[in-house]
Amino acid sequence: DPKERETRNSQEIMMDATAPQPVVSIKAIAMSGNQNFEGFDVTLYNPSEGDTLKAQMIVSHVGDAANWKMCVDASAQSPAQSSANLKAKISWGAQCKPYEISVTAAAAQSSASRPTLEAKVQWANVPEEMANYCSSMERYIPGMALLSGFNQTWESNAISRFL
Repeated sequence: DPKERETRNSQEIMMDATAPQPVVSIKAIAMSGNQNFEGFDVTLYNPSEGDTLKAQMIVSHVGDAANWKMCVDASAQSPAQSSANLKAKISWGAQCKPYEISVTAAAAQSSASRPTLEAKVQWANVPEEMANYCSSMERYIPGMALLSGFNQTWESNAISRFL
């Protein structure tokens, strides 16, 4: 039906118009010793809207049997001069699926008090080496916070995140 085909084509055009266009795209490809092309493709998007700054990055492994990707989705919002919010999600592995880390941070400054920072790091599944590294880094966070002028408050939390 020509009318149905026209509607489908206009929907495809509308979808293409709303998809964010890449800001930067870098391809680093070389020929391996067995005459196969291998490398990485990095694409950065900036779908910002209003007072929310957003960035998306996709890093893909290029090759014959490559399915490894890293996807980063970050946003920052500063509704007032005295506060800011940041969210980031990093996932990687086969099609950005197996491993994921989420970071949320909120900072505020009032004239009568010290600056406040609340940060949460959560992970669903990460390689064991990375979990061990993050656990060892956790003991340095209170000292870094005190050196930066923050007070320390402990709260209980789940085993796979630290506040």
